[in-house]
Amino acid sequence: MRKAFVLTLMTIALACSDREQTGPSAIPPPSSPPAAPPSTQSRVVLSGTVYAAENGSPIPNVQVQIVEGLNAGRSTVSNDGTYQLADLEPGTFTVQFTTSEYRDLRRTEVVRANATLDVQLERKGLTLSGRITTQWGEPIHDAGVEARSDSGARGGGTSYLGNGTYRIPTLPPANYVVRVLKWGYVTPERSLTMTGDTTLDFMLDRVRVSLYGTVREAAPCSGAIQDARVEIVSGPDAGFGIATTATGYRTTRSINWGTFTLRATKAGYAPAEASMDIVPPGSQCQITMPNCPYVSAPSEIQQDFVLQRTGGC
Repeated sequence: MRKAFVLTLMTIALACSDREQTGPSAIPPPSSPPAAPPSTQSRVVLSGTVYAAENGSPIPNVQVQIVEGLNAGRSTVSNDGTYQLADLEPGTFTVQFTTSEYRDLRRTEVVRANATLDVQLERKGLTLSGRITTQWGEPIHDAGVEARSDSGARGGGTSYLGNGTYRIPTLPPANYVVRVLKWGYVTPERSLTMTGDTTLDFMLDRVRVSLYGTVREAAPCSGAIQDARVEIVSGPDAGFGIATTATGYRTTRSINWGTFTLRATKAGYAPAEASMDIVPPGSQCQITMPNCPYVSAPSEIQQDFVLQRTGGC
């Protein structure tokens, strides 16, 4: 019986030892890596300056508001003419610029990074515009245009927009006298009543000059040639001609300044030609310029001719 008891104790000890070796492991299972934070898109800043179209000065107190697209409803005010809209979502949106004295302006922009948007606003009022050309249809650049009313309202501009066009905005409704000033051209005046935006074109005539001179025989012959014809054969006023007398020829003031060819002819004589480059009367020119021997260009130009007889004297 004692032997059986000893065997029972040994069996129990072996069983306990086996459970300790085969029990759960003390090493914890590997943990999963922490989740990455969600990605964020950078915010952007839109800034700029609001200028007056007529003089380029900054305009204060302009409301700048995003009215369409992303960030709609965001707004600010240009205190000193400059504005800034910060912390905007990148993308496409429409910005409106509003103030009491100027016309509203909208600009649609695609903004992917910090951007500058400068704008010009025009004063509220009517716009007078048009084109200024020569009688040959050539555009005239840098002509001054002035609109003046009896009430004292006035505006001005120049034909600097290309192709001879001009534009005068912000005119109140009224009766106006409009005139165009350009050196070397006759100053035209036109009257009109403005009740809405108006187009008014001008065709300018050049200030005229006169030509004079003598037509004489070439040596060995001598003397003035009467009844010869002096004619413009190319350039402005081509086809204009005049007959000579014993004292020569003189045109009336009906010749356009410009570049042209003058020819003297008479039966029994070889024709003679002269190329002329006439500058606007009164304009400043260099002493060495042809047909401009004075600091101020003359309104009368001398051109003499000598014709060679085809036969004997």
